[in-house]
Amino acid sequence: MSLRRFSLDALLGMLGLAALFCLSSIGATLAVVAGISIVGLPLMLAMAATPTIFLILFVARLIYLGLFALGPRLKVVGIVASLALAVGALAILPWQANRHLDEVAASLVEGDLNTLGAPETIGTLAVVTTSFHGKQSACGDFCQRALLNNAVGRFIAVHQKAPLGAPDDAMTGVSHRLERRPTCPATELNEGGDRLVIEGENRDWSDKTAADLMRLKAAAGICLIVEEATVADADSVLVAGPSRMGLSEAGAGMSPFADTVKAEVLSYHVREEGALVERYRQTAVTYHRLLPILAPSYASGYGLELRAGLLRRTAYAGAAKPYVPAPALAPFLANVLGLDLALRDGAARDMT
Repeated sequence: MSLRRFSLDALLGMLGLAALFCLSSIGATLAVVAGISIVGLPLMLAMAATPTIFLILFVARLIYLGLFALGPRLKVVGIVASLALAVGALAILPWQANRHLDEVAASLVEGDLNTLGAPETIGTLAVVTTSFHGKQSACGDFCQRALLNNAVGRFIAVHQKAPLGAPDDAMTGVSHRLERRPTCPATELNEGGDRLVIEGENRDWSDKTAADLMRLKAAAGICLIVEEATVADADSVLVAGPSRMGLSEAGAGMSPFADTVKAEVLSYHVREEGALVERYRQTAVTYHRLLPILAPSYASGYGLELRAGLLRRTAYAGAAKPYVPAPALAPFLANVLGLDLALRDGAARDMT
């Protein structure tokens, strides 16, 4: 073994040790600390690139030694050929993994449909999501708007754990309706961050919210009545939320075949002859594909956390797009179901 060959292998071994350190929890923490300052940013980038550089050089070295064993030393041509073959070899697993992810994403959006006819009056609407908690706070902005404008006669909020499946009549929920009574029972209105953005509704911070208008209704003797109910009581059922759970980039880590496909669904079911029939479905799929070659580096976790992981890029299918991981609810309610959910009161601006 020549001194030069030994030196190259020694350098490669040192680079491998550096790559292992970079991928360790201590190395990841050091990379975060370095990346906070402008001065340390080059160090962070170098630490992120080291594992991938080592992997390419290591595979290329193995290929070069194999070529050398088969024939005379090829020098520059052999080095270039080894690097090219190494990159090609590291592209095999990503190609297989990405093809599988693409197939899963395509299968999820294949079931999308819209067989709804002209908008019809909705008597009782059940809404199945993962966000309703508690009896008193289940009537949020959508519920309040629907009751205020008589868009529905009764609103049943149903909470289910993710992932959401097809609605079932046995699912229990909380029913909300307006009824005139001499004295209104005490209720707690949800004024959280679930407000719908209605196209053409021009309101500002000083205008009354849906909850404000509900309180005015109660002052006039129109009370919010909260009761237990089941999906079997509903004429129509809307399902909105995650239908498939997938791993995050940090959760996928170093596994090339990790399942990162996530799906959000918006589906609408109509009761026909006593059974619920799906008439509308829109699916938004987000997933994380590997880069064209296997590239170990850092994956972002919560906050400033970095973890060892293969580099991936986010891909979308169906209704998903950057910063919009779920189908838009408000346009569906207005344009497909024909529900008028715009707030109107003395403080409201003109509708445009």
